Amino acid sequence: MRSRRPAALALVFAASTLLSLLGVDLVLRFMGWPPERGPLAWKITVPWKDGINSLGFRAKEPAATRRLPRILLLGDSHLEGYHLTRRQTLGPRLKRHLANRGWPVEVVVMGAGGWGTDQQLIALQHYFETLQPDAVVVYYTHRNDLWNNLFPTHMGTPKPTYRLDDGALVPPDPALWRTPGTESGAAASFGIVPAVRRIAAGGYPTDLDWEQTLPPRQPAPAAGEDTPSLGAFYAEATGQALWDEEDLESERSHFAYLKDPPTPRLQYALALQGALLSEMKRFTEAQGVPLLFFRPQLPSETWSGTFAHRGRAYRLSGPAADARLRAVFEAAGVPLLEIDELELAHTWLPKDLHLNPKGNQFIAQQVGDWLLEQLPRPETGDGRGRSAAGAAAQGRSSTQ
Repeated sequence: MRSRRPAALALVFAASTLLSLLGVDLVLRFMGWPPERGPLAWKITVPWKDGINSLGFRAKEPAATRRLPRILLLGDSHLEGYHLTRRQTLGPRLKRHLANRGWPVEVVVMGAGGWGTDQQLIALQHYFETLQPDAVVVYYTHRNDLWNNLFPTHMGTPKPTYRLDDGALVPPDPALWRTPGTESGAAASFGIVPAVRRIAAGGYPTDLDWEQTLPPRQPAPAAGEDTPSLGAFYAEATGQALWDEEDLESERSHFAYLKDPPTPRLQYALALQGALLSEMKRFTEAQGVPLLFFRPQLPSETWSGTFAHRGRAYRLSGPAADARLRAVFEAAGVPLLEIDELELAHTWLPKDLHLNPKGNQFIAQQVGDWLLEQLPRPETGDGRGRSAAGAAAQGRSSTQ
């Protein structure tokens, strides 16, 4: 009898261990862990009281039956509309302006705070078949899109991130970004096995981890006592206070794109931006629809000089930065409308350059009038007009 006892104990131990693992697995599945990030990471930043549509965005529900030409408007927090009711945001105002100019259209909005061109590209690819837009229009935020594209997190939140390998665009690694097995259903997404796979893949990289794949930081020289403060200068010039986490050294900053001459890391960010634009254009051309970008900015953003920040002296130049961005868009063959007539009265204060209702109305008028020039109205009555719009995009690169 004694010889059987160890075997019996081992069997009991194995059975209890198995039951424990099954119990843990059930708990993890019930809790939805590890969490499925989804292809976009996030679609909204706050639970808006005026609701979100069935696609998960703070926007009007896309029409179930197509009766009008459809414009897909991509962007970031400027489209999500901080501080605004949904009717005050840019999408509805652009729709109303075009209707007032005699071109009724449907404007489908996809944008969330912190998105860069990378998440906008993924949204375009993910939802194009569902929406079948006749044109794609993108709100480009030059102050932060470059560093949004550059790093794998936004304010600490993981996000899908592209990189360049010998100039070739490499998409986000699905082993790190997506929960393994999500394509085969939720049952394969949660529990012990996906958790072990995620841990074995090394987890998701932090910004510091990711920096090892980027050109190294280029430390700026120490600032002299007479070097003007960037924060003080910016507050006097615009009435805005600096974001507390501006980091010009790592280039995780709204001012990094202004560095002159550009550092190797900024040159990489510009090359990455160009590759993302080219991929977005390649995709839209394959679908037969035009792709257009617009970029609003304040006249006060065109200054130049050497400024002190965190004890270092940085040479910044608005005109040089504008010229570099134009060159990136021109090289990609993507039309870009530059809107430089914004005023501080169009924005929220302080520490906030998001547009208020007056600013959104101004941008809607500028962009709407430009689209009327760039996108011929369909001659057919079915509301499509894709071939005409697509033909207009071929060979038209308008940088104004």
